[in-house]
Amino acid sequence: MRSFLLAVTALMCSTTLFADCREYALQGDWTVFYQDNEFPTSVLTPGEQVTIQYTAAASQFSVELTDRDWKAWSGTWSHECVDGQTVLIGAIEHRSGGTVLVIEVNRVTDVDDLLLSPAGRVKLNQINIHFPGAYASSIPAELRDALQRDGLLASHPGHAHGYD
Repeated sequence: MRSFLLAVTALMCSTTLFADCREYALQGDWTVFYQDNEFPTSVLTPGEQVTIQYTAAASQFSVELTDRDWKAWSGTWSHECVDGQTVLIGAIEHRSGGTVLVIEVNRVTDVDDLLLSPAGRVKLNQINIHFPGAYASSIPAELRDALQRDGLLASHPGHAHGYD
């Protein structure tokens, strides 16, 4: 209980660090996990990695997945500042082709949104991996059009988290 309270206090103090739309806040190697890894609520495989890199000179993100069923879309990833934090918007493609899922990634900044890791600990550095509706209003029109040209644009309920 003591470590949980320390984690909550640290997160509350650190949210200001992630509340200024710093693109580098998403950078890193993130391990995918769910509330219950035995029953994932989305398509990404628990325990696999999502690697996010940001290149300031080009103001661009690159994303790589180790998941055997999914790969990061090869098109341009977009990022927006929403409520004081960076939200990465792009897509993942099924490796066998055909399906493209829109994906949004952002830092978890609310204590209530933190999930326990598979080891039962609260890790402060978490990202939220969300699959919005195929035609969500937050998706820039040029990105949506490019995704539609690339394959069947779909959505998937649920979401995953990642920790570093």
